Amino acid sequence: MKTTVLALTLYLLAGIWAASAETVVYDEIPLKYPWSGFTGSDGGTDSLTVDPFSKEAPHSGNICAKVTYDSSTETWAALFIQATGDWRRGPGIGLDLRGATTLSFAARGARGGEAVTFGYGYEPDRSGTADSSRSRESLILGDEWRRFSMDLRGKDLSSISGLFSLRLDGEDNPGGATIYIDDIRYM
Repeated sequence: MKTTVLALTLYLLAGIWAASAETVVYDEIPLKYPWSGFTGSDGGTDSLTVDPFSKEAPHSGNICAKVTYDSSTETWAALFIQATGDWRRGPGIGLDLRGATTLSFAARGARGGEAVTFGYGYEPDRSGTADSSRSRESLILGDEWRRFSMDLRGKDLSSISGLFSLRLDGEDNPGGATIYIDDIRYM
């Protein structure tokens, strides 16, 4: 009987820990996950520059990420923070984020009015393989830091390789855009 009660107690405590665990995607040095998933109408590498070590008025701590988009080079560009540093996706690949209920991050624009689509999770590749969940949300940024969150309740977070994404479109940002991002975490 004691063994059963002990096992049940440990099982319940593990479930509480998993549900309350926090996964920090981007915060301070050392960076745990690479800002390596460039894509765009022509590949994303010519129009998008990223400085994940910018000291330009971070939301918290000593650094924030500065992303600059040149709309004269590509009609759209996007970037993923990748769990594995590459485009692999599918069951058992990436992070198991079950227990998280929110994807939270802070963002601001250099001038305000920048239109950005933020999200997580890879779309299906040519073979139809995708992350276990994905979502996108379009936002207009102000020039002051603001916290944003995405509701993850009810999502299958068992295999997430595309931990965080952003997309900038030239149609929405005809003069280009500079945005800042900080404190990305699953909670």
